[in-house]
Amino acid sequence: MYKTIITTFLLVNLIPPNYICAGESQSKVNIKFKSQNPRHNRVPFQNPVDEDSNIDAYVDNGNLTIIFEESEGMATLKIEDLTDGSISTMQFHTSAPLVIPIGDPSAPLVFTITTDASNEYQAWL
Repeated sequence: MYKTIITTFLLVNLIPPNYICAGESQSKVNIKFKSQNPRHNRVPFQNPVDEDSNIDAYVDNGNLTIIFEESEGMATLKIEDLTDGSISTMQFHTSAPLVIPIGDPSAPLVFTITTDASNEYQAWL
């Protein structure tokens, strides 16, 4: 009985944690979103944000992360696969970071974000 308990205890403690077995993380790929239409202010007294600085987006370990530096309200994200024409859409609020698992895309993807502030951004991966 004691042998079984000691053996189980040793086996459980000698198994390395997942983060040790996982190895090196893949390199982070930055994605640049570009404005597709003239920018509009959501608040009349608010200055428009520079096109280059409003969205930070990158793919890391198969997860797409999108962060708006300045909230533009609700937004719709459309992901289009160019090989088969499939389209996936979802809504999110731009005040919080969005993390979506996309895996390792083997085909080109087009990301289009349309916000409540009447702005549209597009990026390719």
